[in-house]
Amino acid sequence: MSLTEGEIIPIQTELGHWRDVRDSEDLPFQVIASRTSVTIMENTLEWTNSRLERGEEFTELDIYAHYLEELEDYALQFTFDVEPYFTNLHSSNRMLFPGPPVDFPINAETRCIQLDAGVAVKKDGVVLGTSDMARSLPRTAAGQEAYEYFFKVVREGIIGQLRPGVICADVHEATLDYLSPQLPRMIDIGMLGADTDFNTIYRKRNVGHLMGKQESFANELRPGYKHILHHGSYGAAEIPWRYNGVAIGTEDLWYIGADKTYILSQR
Repeated sequence: MSLTEGEIIPIQTELGHWRDVRDSEDLPFQVIASRTSVTIMENTLEWTNSRLERGEEFTELDIYAHYLEELEDYALQFTFDVEPYFTNLHSSNRMLFPGPPVDFPINAETRCIQLDAGVAVKKDGVVLGTSDMARSLPRTAAGQEAYEYFFKVVREGIIGQLRPGVICADVHEATLDYLSPQLPRMIDIGMLGADTDFNTIYRKRNVGHLMGKQESFANELRPGYKHILHHGSYGAAEIPWRYNGVAIGTEDLWYIGADKTYILSQR
């Protein structure tokens, strides 16, 4: 809020937009945040899968503890701080929407594990860069097929559109067009209801956003958002999918360069 001529004026959106359009000034730190996240998240889920394949039982908190160990080890190479920014980690057996880890069992009955998290790169307490991405560990055949496809949607259907001059709202509509041919297959494998009005539901949420040191609500890849992307834009592209007891999160970070758009969180 801002006090102007005796009136209180909301400026949160304007401040968020100001942060968004200046992201390229801190590109090295955004890259460090992105590479840190993709490495520690994928390593953590590989560790989790290995334990499940051996028939072990543990909890969400055990996964989180390993995630923090991965972060601590990876951050040793830097002369500044890389810390947890936020961490949602949950079994689909507990809930379908993102939330922090709790003492909930992970075992052979677990249908999917979603890790939606980010780190903050700091120097002397000043935030220089952040990340926001999601990875999942689907444990059903249908979930695994859907997850593999959602990576194509994120990387080809969403990030593949991003270039200077593109309007945020147009990205969302083109993403729905990209998804449309695959929806019958999602119905066939039980990952979407035959009577579900998918487009109407998905127009209520974004398929990504700019970052600006945090998840931006000023500029989202969503209907009605008229912000024009430019060289230097940095953000996330995502497809969350929650159906039939399985919550899948797929989210990557991108940066629009002078001659191409880069997926910063792809190994």
